[in-house]
Amino acid sequence: QAERFARLPDRTSEEIEASAHSLQALFEAAERHAETLLRLRSAAERVAASDRRRPAQTFEELLSHYLAAALHREPETLRIDDGAIAPTMFADGRSAVLEGSLLSQGTQDIVALCIHLALAEIAATGAYAPPLLLDDPLVNMDPERRVGAARAITAYAQDRQLVLFTCHPDHASLFDETAIIRME
Repeated sequence: QAERFARLPDRTSEEIEASAHSLQALFEAAERHAETLLRLRSAAERVAASDRRRPAQTFEELLSHYLAAALHREPETLRIDDGAIAPTMFADGRSAVLEGSLLSQGTQDIVALCIHLALAEIAATGAYAPPLLLDDPLVNMDPERRVGAARAITAYAQDRQLVLFTCHPDHASLFDETAIIRME
């Protein structure tokens, strides 16, 4: 009997009960997370079933549309390898094909923003599409690229709700004054 008492955990019944409550809360949180993932999977399957094209084709078309707005020229020809989300090759008809890794940092920033917009548009389907929230997306761009990025953001916001936060008045001035809410 002494050996069995020695092997018992050095915890009170209250501590064990608190631990059980904590584990129950973790389980319930994991269960809610799993239910959310199942709803997302179901929604993705419905979208895939309703679109006869391959899903990447829609993404490529949307990305090309936003790049055209941002760069203020005809849509880019893109190649997106299977399993990738970022384009690996770009061509605009005026120059040679360019690998994505060779783009300047500023152009990579524009491409990243356009990828966000294209993915958000794909995700924001249906009657209850959530707004897209952007927190100072222009902050690391040079003035010329900011103008292009503002065009792409405005193109996205034509048919969807978008909330953009910035503390830079010159960034806010790139958008329609009637859409700006100043928080001072």
